[in-house]
Amino acid sequence: MSREASGPQDNTAPGHESAPHPLLALEERAERFRTLVEASSDWIWEVDENGVYTYVSPKVRDVLGYEPGEVLGRTPFDFMPPEERERVATEFLGHVRHGEPITALENVNLRKDGGRVTLETSGVPVRDAEGRLRGYRGIDRDISARKRAEQALRESEERYRKLYERTPVMMHSIDAEGRLLSISGAWLAQLGYTREEVIGRRSTDFLTERSRRYAREVVLPAFMKSGVCRDVEYQFVRKDGSVMDTLLSAIAEHDASGAFVRSLAVVVDVTEKRALEQERLRAQKLESIGTLAGGIAHDFNNLLQGVFGYISMARLKTDRPDEVLAMLSEAEQALHQAVGLTSQLLTYAKGGGPLKKIIALQPVIENAVRLALSGSRARPELAIPGDLWAVDADAGQIGQVVQNIVLNAEQSMPSGGTVTVTARNVPAAGGPAAHAGASPGNVEIVIRDEGTGIAAEHLPRVFDPYFTTKEKGTGLGLATVYSIVRNHGGTVDLASEPGRGTTVTVLLPAAPAQPDVEPAPAPRARRPLAEPRRARILVMDDEPVVREVAGALLGAIGHEPTLAENGEAALERYREAAAAGRPFDAVILDLTVRGGMGGKETMRRLLELDPAVKAIVSSGYSADGVLADYRDHGFRDVLAKPYTLTGLRDVLDRLLA
Repeated sequence: MSREASGPQDNTAPGHESAPHPLLALEERAERFRTLVEASSDWIWEVDENGVYTYVSPKVRDVLGYEPGEVLGRTPFDFMPPEERERVATEFLGHVRHGEPITALENVNLRKDGGRVTLETSGVPVRDAEGRLRGYRGIDRDISARKRAEQALRESEERYRKLYERTPVMMHSIDAEGRLLSISGAWLAQLGYTREEVIGRRSTDFLTERSRRYAREVVLPAFMKSGVCRDVEYQFVRKDGSVMDTLLSAIAEHDASGAFVRSLAVVVDVTEKRALEQERLRAQKLESIGTLAGGIAHDFNNLLQGVFGYISMARLKTDRPDEVLAMLSEAEQALHQAVGLTSQLLTYAKGGGPLKKIIALQPVIENAVRLALSGSRARPELAIPGDLWAVDADAGQIGQVVQNIVLNAEQSMPSGGTVTVTARNVPAAGGPAAHAGASPGNVEIVIRDEGTGIAAEHLPRVFDPYFTTKEKGTGLGLATVYSIVRNHGGTVDLASEPGRGTTVTVLLPAAPAQPDVEPAPAPRARRPLAEPRRARILVMDDEPVVREVAGALLGAIGHEPTLAENGEAALERYREAAAAGRPFDAVILDLTVRGGMGGKETMRRLLELDPAVKAIVSSGYSADGVLADYRDHGFRDVLAKPYTLTGLRDVLDRLLA
């Protein structure tokens, strides 16, 4: 069969497909383009060289509310409000004239329903085969929602700016380097600076040196970690140099990576509030001083009445020596009570320094409780561990602390009850001491009673001297407790409710060593009062009566006294005696001399003259702690005023032995 007669042939080789028809491929591409155009959320368009729409996508219905056919044959400017046409036309035609692409051209269009919509127009030029411009193709994106959000943001920022500028509160923000980014009007007004003087400077430049150091060392490191700080006390310096007390609170802002960006701070002026607080404290102090002065006058007048009364009566009994001696003994007893009162007052005063050594607290506490409750209806209950840490303290004063608190507890329970006394070791924060000689922590002593309690309005004054709510009492007990504990570097706290008893908590720093063990004193027989033991004693005191009494007492116990009214005179007497070959065996120096050289400076000068000088410091009051640390100043012993003949003799016996 010939090839022509065989009919149509299948020219498709195995493994090959015939190519699609060109028209079919064009239709597929057109369909694909149509689908993409209709699915687009933007309005796609085409205009000719005269700016007339030749194509618009169906999305125009959603954007402008028109059908595509209502738009074709019209220009974009037909849909713009009059005030918009000239601006857009100028910019649009500028691009067309140069055949440039149009990028993100914002314009307002009028919807068919009269509403307005903001569009963002972008387009590219369309050219023929010869390169002549034939129109533009592009898209319009509805950005109305975005513009409304931007407008709302601008309005919000403007409201915030006005609030920030006009608020009566001081506010500022700083960057990561601590430099001021913005400042409220109140900040400038209250500190007296202009904005130009402040912006770009560090916020700490406007603080006092003390506040600046506190900010740098304490506040800022904590703030960078936590991102917040509240009610930090700072002192700002106004432009005129005056100081403003403030409370500052701040919050940090971080970026997505967590890095610090800026912070916003609110500053409250509390200068007037602080001044009022200081005035209130001054009034309270004056009230306390008035109470103290009245109490001292009352107690001393009573004691002096007894002294004067017994002396007057003794004068009437000169023919009856036994009765005279008895009355003088009563007068002496009244004076001993006066000494006890001054001892409590000195403990409350700055100069009541303790004579410290390392002691075990357990026996001190137990003895004080036993003495305070001797013959009482109250029952003690003690829980004191045997391994309680030692403290560096004055055993007598700490015993007085416990005794005063327990006496208060006993007096609050007239019908009897239980006084609970506990003690425990409180380790220092961070665990054991880091090195030898460091304190391991504190010793806590807690004393609880079942008494009547204290009313809330009286709690702030319980440690004031001569303040008491009891019918009997001086009001010096807790004041003495507070001063002793403070002078030992500790703290005391009191909690109480009416009808529910009182709890007093004392914290004392623990000593880093074991208690001192003193050797037992060698027994010695007391000599008769008149036994002579002649020594040359120099006495320096600015009070004539004290000098005369000291001279008489020294003569009574067989010594030879020499008297000096101040340090200068004492040094001159000491030089003269040494030059004459009759040096003094001991020196008694008064610590405080009005208008002259006192005992501390005199001692320093005496040591330069004679390093082996034997000196005794004597005082009824010292504000610099020399009595507590007398050995550090070269003294060999202490003689506290007022002293008796027996006390004077004992001190000299120790010194001259």
